[in-house]
Amino acid sequence: MKNYTKIKESSDMVLDETNGAILNTNIQAYNAFKMKNRKSNMIIEHENEIHNIKEDISEIKSLLKILISKKEDE
Repeated sequence: MKNYTKIKESSDMVLDETNGAILNTNIQAYNAFKMKNRKSNMIIEHENEIHNIKEDISEIKSLLKILISKKEDE
């Protein structure tokens, strides 16, 4: 069983006496932090997807230009 001591300066912090770690016991703050991280990761994923789509569109445009120029040469 872990042995925790409340820290006077903060109602949400405890000291783990087995290893000296200071732990935040505020579950709502922890959940908010996790949600923020998830949202941040989703934004990064969406930015990467948009970048890939832009590259694909650029490649399609290049191929269409080649097709059009070949068609005009006929």
